[in-house]
Amino acid sequence: SPTMAQGNIGAWRKAPGDAVAVGDVLVEIETDKAQMEYESPEDGYLAKTFLAEGTKEAKVGEVHNLVATNCLVAVGGDCGGEGGCRGVC
Repeated sequence: SPTMAQGNIGAWRKAPGDAVAVGDVLVEIETDKAQMEYESPEDGYLAKTFLAEGTKEAKVGEVHNLVATNCLVAVGGDCGGEGGCRGVC
């Protein structure tokens, strides 16, 4: 919303290491009037989330996640495990 100044972090739909495409929903943002979805602005891998689910009054423009274009950057060089980035390294 163009008039929104802050919101609450709802559920993260993607986890660090998950592959994301432009338009994929990353996180739900809640206000007193509505629940919105924040979409990935680019293709890559969700490298980090900076605000936990349930964070109150997160400011618009505040960094809440980092999308990396390189798989190894997204997982800090750890390509073990399954799913998302870890599954393609």
